Amino acid sequence: MTIDTLNHSRQMNSTAEQESPWHKQFWVWFIIVLLVTTVIAGVTTVIIAVKHDDSLVVDNYYKEGLAINRVITQKENAVKLGVVASLSFNAENQMLNIVLSEQHASANNIIKIRLVHATISEFDREHFLTRNSDDGYAVKLGSVQPGWWRIIIEPVDAQWQIEQRVQFPIESMLTIKPAL
Repeated sequence: MTIDTLNHSRQMNSTAEQESPWHKQFWVWFIIVLLVTTVIAGVTTVIIAVKHDDSLVVDNYYKEGLAINRVITQKENAVKLGVVASLSFNAENQMLNIVLSEQHASANNIIKIRLVHATISEFDREHFLTRNSDDGYAVKLGSVQPGWWRIIIEPVDAQWQIEQRVQFPIESMLTIKPAL
């Protein structure tokens, strides 16, 4: 190789380097965008974790285990007793009507109903209902978030419990039977 050839190749390399500065390179911006996206995702995750409490985590597993055993006993009692409830919801006046079989309604002047939202525990609510003249119970719920809810019905003495997963607003009469 001659000196002219070497000089010419050096000039070609230096002009190629001079023609495209770093800020015009694709891979530099690709890496920068990747890093910025990662930082934004990390900050967003931290903000969500700090703002929203994880309500699905149980602090005391022992007490929760005892409560589960009690609920199983209540459900077994409901099956033995043959407890059945008919449920209807009037969307206009936000009234939930419950009718128990005659023997259970006469034995329980007050029942407890819990509405448990499928995902957001802040929406959960509990009502105590007094029997009216026609062996039924009624409660004005107010506005209920549309979606899936668990309805749990039990007497105040907690001898039995029935529950069912329903979607609000309830369109027609619903029968809740005990299940294990």
